[in-house]
Amino acid sequence: MLVICFFFIFFIAHALAQDNRRQITWGSVVFTRHGETVPLGAVGAHALTPVGAQQLVGAGRAFRQRYITPHRNPNLSFFNVDGLSPVLNNDEIEISTTPEPNVVSSAQAFIQGLYPPTPELASLRGLLSYATDVNGHLIDYPLNGYQYPVISTYRAEDPMSAHISGHKNCPQHTNAVRAFAASKEFHDVFDSTQAFYSNIYSRILFGVYPRDMASIYHATAVYEYLQYQYTYNSTARDIISRTDVDTARQYANQWAHATSSGADVHWSKDRVLAIAGRSLAYAIMRSLQQNERSKGSFNKLSLIFGGYEPLMAFLEIVVSKAYRESLSGLPNHGASVMIDLFSMAEDGIAEFPTDNSKLMVRLLIRNGTDASDPESQFKQYPMFGTNKKEIAMPYKDFVDQMVFNMKSTSEWCRSCNGQENFCYQYAEHKSTKKCDFTTLPPLDTGALIGLGAVSFALLTLALSCIFCMWRGHRHRRKLRWNHVDDTESNANIISPGSSRDIRMSAPPSIAPSNKSNTSSY
Repeated sequence: MLVICFFFIFFIAHALAQDNRRQITWGSVVFTRHGETVPLGAVGAHALTPVGAQQLVGAGRAFRQRYITPHRNPNLSFFNVDGLSPVLNNDEIEISTTPEPNVVSSAQAFIQGLYPPTPELASLRGLLSYATDVNGHLIDYPLNGYQYPVISTYRAEDPMSAHISGHKNCPQHTNAVRAFAASKEFHDVFDSTQAFYSNIYSRILFGVYPRDMASIYHATAVYEYLQYQYTYNSTARDIISRTDVDTARQYANQWAHATSSGADVHWSKDRVLAIAGRSLAYAIMRSLQQNERSKGSFNKLSLIFGGYEPLMAFLEIVVSKAYRESLSGLPNHGASVMIDLFSMAEDGIAEFPTDNSKLMVRLLIRNGTDASDPESQFKQYPMFGTNKKEIAMPYKDFVDQMVFNMKSTSEWCRSCNGQENFCYQYAEHKSTKKCDFTTLPPLDTGALIGLGAVSFALLTLALSCIFCMWRGHRHRRKLRWNHVDDTESNANIISPGSSRDIRMSAPPSIAPSNKSNTSSY
């Protein structure tokens, strides 16, 4: 009897200890694909559809339930990001998008779900302006407490664009896609699929797309057009079948996977086909590091919105190889991948660990067929060669792997042979194995920025000396000088650059497959 009592007491003590060591989530970085979009060739092309808006609002609600809403079940409460306000505080979150209208609209819709209109919002924020007018009417934000997010939109001329849409404006990526299209692997698939595309073209694409677009080279555009027409156009449903749409999806899956793969193949030097994922890895690492260095106070939630390419390429380099097969197709609209930074609370006290060896990360994917469904699951995947028994990964190990795979802004410029203005400052400073950015602390761009500042100062000094000598030589000549703005002149010599500096994979065979993958991952 004494033995039984001893084991009972031990069991209770162990359970209490486990409860006291609950997980605390300090921050999360989320990349989300835009919602359903009007396809190329249809009226209103590139606009977010009403369904697309609902997908992203629903996704936002799901993330609110996971990261913000308190849970009665303590086993679920550890998902909440520690200290994240239930009302929108733009100092706590960061929202980044590409400039396309459907992507920006997707970000807006997502935030409407994440932070819905809240009555008496001004009161919750403690604003002095929360008051009644002379007639006694309550004054609050419009639309019953609408919350206004700050959304940063990065165009091609901004260095950050390289990290949320790294495949765009990347000549070497374009060259790699063309080299792949010239390969025997591609021609085998092209020949085996051309009958389908020729048939579809004559039935529904004639007059919509040029004839040469009816091929697997444009598989994603063709699939999106067929899917849109089949869903919303009853006349189109008399012309094409669900099987036609599913076949187009299968080919789009193959093309998207092949052109964003991390495989090391001859047509993708430096794994440039996966450049979008490797440069996205830098943006993710940057946000996690800011959260870690601020001890969980800043970048509690970093939200990035874009196309499918960065998402697929990122999963190619991060998810353990044994678990990638189910991720090889197009992600659904509104799909998300997220990286959580968390630790175990010692003795039930939620304090950021003083030793970052106690920090852990986990990767999750949310990709239900309907992003607006709140029941769509967040599924965890192992990273960098680990297995399902090691879903969570030590932060230090994660950093090492990310630094090895990611692309900084300077490395993106060199890998892509980038022609953007911000790339000029990196043109003459090539990395070597002895002095590579991977050997520096992650995201530490001070060295490069310092080098740029020194170069600028030396150039300015040299020009000043030449000018003074020239002026002294010609001081007796009376000439009229037109004023030149030195600041503008120097801006043409050295672009301002960015404090965000960045480091990545290519495709396996696109061999024909009889296995349908219409649901993707």
